[in-house]
Amino acid sequence: MNFFSKNLRYLRERKKLEQQDLAEQLNIPQSTLSCWENGIRTPKVEQIIDIANYFGVGIDIVSRDYSKNDEYIIKEPDSKINENDKTISRFNTLYSKLRDLPEDKQKIVFNVTESIIKEIDEKNDNN
Repeated sequence: MNFFSKNLRYLRERKKLEQQDLAEQLNIPQSTLSCWENGIRTPKVEQIIDIANYFGVGIDIVSRDYSKNDEYIIKEPDSKINENDKTISRFNTLYSKLRDLPEDKQKIVFNVTESIIKEIDEKNDNN
């Protein structure tokens, strides 16, 4: 079983969800979720982002190695979400929306974003 499989199962069980319940939330067959949790198959990047968004965690929480001395650990999140988690969640949401756009619209978004970042960098250089 890989890190993703362990983490996915842990997150699902922590929310007291059955596989069928989570599969319905993610719009996938229960058999697919079972294959993911058993390390038989691996989801696409877009699906990992959807999973991270569903659980309100960063992509790294879903895929990172949290084992230590054969003890499986993921720290429980604080009741207050820190700014970094909010930023990750916003980027995940934006990425989900961006990937659904036609390629020509994606190029527009990238060009506008690059222009804004360049402008911010230039202002920072002048200060």
